[in-house]
Formats: sequence, C-alpha cells, structure tokens
Amino acid sequence: MNQAKTRILIVDDAGPVVVLCVNVLQALGYAVKGANRGETAVELLRKERFDLMVLDYKMPGMTGFDVYQQAKALYPVQPYRDLQADVLELVEKGAPHGPRRDVHVLDVGCGPGNFTFVLAEAGFSTIGLEAYAALVELAREKRRAKRLANLAFRHGDLAEGAGGRDGSFDMVVSIHGLYVHPEPLTLLHEAWRVLKPGGHAVFVNPTRRVGPWSTFREIKHRDGLRAALASLLWLVPNSIFEVARKRIGPHYWDENQFAENLKAAGFTVLGTRRTFLNGASVLVWARRDVEDS
Repeated sequence: MNQAKTRILIVDDAGPVVVLCVNVLQALGYAVKGANRGETAVELLRKERFDLMVLDYKMPGMTGFDVYQQAKALYPVQPYRDLQADVLELVEKGAPHGPRRDVHVLDVGCGPGNFTFVLAEAGFSTIGLEAYAALVELAREKRRAKRLANLAFRHGDLAEGAGGRDGSFDMVVSIHGLYVHPEPLTLLHEAWRVLKPGGHAVFVNPTRRVGPWSTFREIKHRDGLRAALASLLWLVPNSIFEVARKRIGPHYWDENQFAENLKAAGFTVLGTRRTFLNGASVLVWARRDVEDS
C-alpha cells in the first residue's frame, strides 16, 4: 500500500490528542491534517478530499456525528450514490408532466433525510417521514440550514396512518426501511393508500445481511483501497445501527417475494432489479393503477 497517498483527517477537541495522532501517523508516511473543532473539520473537507477520518464524538458545537453527516453529503459513498441516482431516475420517469414543485413525493423511513434532500433539491415537493424523533430533529436542522421551502419532515410511522389522507402523493419512495419495520406488509398497504391512482412507487430492500468487513474486502478487491475506505462511511454506521436497533425482523426479501408482497398490497409491479453493494438489495418500481380508485 502506498501510505503517502492515503490522506487522513483527525478531529478531536483535545488539542494534544490531535497533535499526537498527526505526528505518529505522519511518521508512518501518511498525509495527515488535524482539527480541534467540528466546524474547522468541515472547512477542510470542503477544500480537499480525505480517505479516512478519525472523529471524537463529543465536541463543543458540531459533534463528531455532525461532521460525519457533512462528510457523507460532501463525499457520498459510491454504491449509495449510485443507488440514489437509480431511484431519482425512476422518480423523474414516473412523475406527472408539469412543474416539479407540483409533484408531491413521500420519502418513507427517511432517517436523517439524505435522499429526501436529493429529491427536494431536484425540485420536487417532498415530505420525509421518520419514526425516530432524534433523526427527524437532525433532518429539520439540516433543512433550516439549506432553507428549502419545498421540503418538510414529519415524525411518525406510515404503518400507523402518519402518511395523511388517501391519494395525497404522486410518488412514494422507501430505501432500506422495510426490512427493520415491525409491520412491513402494513406499511406497503399504507403506501398504496396514500399514493394517487396512477402514481408510482420505488422500494429498495436488502436480500441479506451486509457484513461490513467482507463487503470492505470485496470493494477493495474490485475498486481499490480508496473506494473501500470510502465505503466505511456507510458500512460502519450501518453496523452500529444493526447492533443498537430494536430486534425486529430483519425482513429480507428476494425479487419474487418482494413482488408478491407488493401485489398483495394492491400494486402493479413494473420492474425489479438487483442493486447496491454487489446486488445486496432489490429495487422495485411499482404503480397504483388508475382503476384502483
């Protein structure tokens, strides 16, 4: 490995810790920079690219998690960026003709709103729906910073009726939210209910557990060390989430089972394909038919 080309950012509010880490890693041949504030780290991230970050979580002002979220927005992990591009393409394809601000999209289980912002920045009137209150607050803070008038976040569970009135949305999107939901089939029925007749939906769900280190090795072998290090921005938080989340499911579905579940909820399945991290997930494009009204 050519260590001199590997760029590392150390972020810790304890100055001596930053100095020690920078000196040790530089002595080992790495290109290293340090920051003792989250805001300073984000400024550095905007100016140059790093292969790896070492973050202190508890810091005054921006926490390590805040810096991590900013890094994800600035340098999306390639597999996740590709997945977002695939979903956005289908949203654009299925959207009714006319101004995008008149197209209403619901992002179900939106988390901190990473893809919800992509939809809003593409011009769609978007609502992100999330059952975890802390993630909703984080998404709302990001929205205030971006000042997007066509975006809102709601705290609630679609399976419990939080999606609003029947036929409220032109598009419904759900990325990796079904497999950890206690009632994924009820969620699909509710997604059909809030969708306008003729409206489209895009669902993505894992077919299996994504092992962080085996996936890291696969990406390193296929795309190189830089891509593998970048993938840790998704793999590590996902592993932490898997450990910390409520023991529900997981509901892993292959193409056939996913299609059958959607048909049972009332959808017409327009297409399925494997996606994300060597085909670990299934993407399904579906429609609520007009005659269903």
